[in-house]
This record gives sequence, C-alpha cells and structure tokens, in this order.
Amino acid sequence: MNSKIDTALTIQISGPISNNLDNYCGVYKRGMNELKSLLDKYNG
Repeated sequence: MNSKIDTALTIQISGPISNNLDNYCGVYKRGMNELKSLLDKYNG
C-alpha cells in the first residue's frame, strides 16, 4: 500500500439507480467513510 494518502476516489457502478439502489447506497456510504477517514488524517 502506498504510504501517501490517496485522494483519488474511484466509483464504478452501472445501471439505472432504480434497479441498483442498494448498490448505490453502499457505494455512497463507503465513499463517505473513506472521505471521513481522509479528512481525519489531514486534520490530525
């Protein structure tokens, strides 16, 4: 794993939201957790 903080967040999902709502929610929640973790590292 890279020792530098990786600021790139790649989200890959396809299909209409109405058919994949659980997947989109999961990706969103994971992204928010990753963002929180990154901001916590920056803010010490």
